[in-house]
Amino acid sequence: MKRQRLYYLMMKPFTKKFFERLYKYGFLLLLLLVVSGMIYLTIKYPREYQDYDINTPPYYSPYPLTDSCITNPEWCYK
Repeated sequence: MKRQRLYYLMMKPFTKKFFERLYKYGFLLLLLLVVSGMIYLTIKYPREYQDYDINTPPYYSPYPLTDSCITNPEWCYK
C-alpha cells in the first residue's frame, strides 16, 4: 500500500463533522457530569452549605396566652 493511501485510511474518520460532534457531545457530557456532581455533593453534605440551619420563625398567635380566664373567669363568659 502506498504511504499516502495508508495515511488517508487512518485519518478518514477524523473529519470536520466528527470533531463538531465530539465537541458538542463532549461539552454536554462534561456539563452533565458537573451538574450531577454538584447535586450529589448537595445531597451527601447538606450542612456544608451556608444558611442550612435556619430556624422557622415562631408562630405568634393574635390571642394572648395568659391565665386571664383562670384568674378572672368573668372575662371568658361575656
